[in-house]
Amino acid sequence: MTSLASLWGLTLSPYRGLFTYSPVLIIAVYALARRIRDRSDVCRLEWRIILAVFLFQFLFNSAMETFWSGGYVWPPRYLMPLLPFLMIPLGLAFRQTPALVIIGLGALSILINWSGVQYIVSQNAFGPISLFLITGPTTQFYQFIDMYIKTYTGWNIVISSLGGFILLAVMLTGLWKMLGRPATTEV
Repeated sequence: MTSLASLWGLTLSPYRGLFTYSPVLIIAVYALARRIRDRSDVCRLEWRIILAVFLFQFLFNSAMETFWSGGYVWPPRYLMPLLPFLMIPLGLAFRQTPALVIIGLGALSILINWSGVQYIVSQNAFGPISLFLITGPTTQFYQFIDMYIKTYTGWNIVISSLGGFILLAVMLTGLWKMLGRPATTEV
């Protein structure tokens, strides 16, 4: 028997909800529903198969009422096999949904998952985002920039991770502007 608590937990809860960790997938489910309702679509059977896989995976996981979350891991662990099936309607959603909406939700999905990997494993999707907002992005590339400045310049300064990325953005913008200028020909 599937419980409503496990269905909520698998879909929208901040604890392990698939659509909380990847909000861009909401558009994929919407596009899938639109494709199934469209009687003129030649791939209607394939869309129904994708929907059946999606629902079977949800019901199979939520049938495990005591262990539906997948344990102490970052994303909804047992729902990862759904992602390839949801990428197909997400790709087709670009025809129906403004690209800016999909790109914005995709960037938010990447931010949620990237910050979850970079910082401590939290018990919900929003804990690492607060760390990201407070301390800024941190990656091995930032650590390289920090070590490079301390080693080769001899400056004993501390650059925050956000400051390192601002410095990188300034350098890349300057390089982009310098290389983007048209070549002048002198006669």
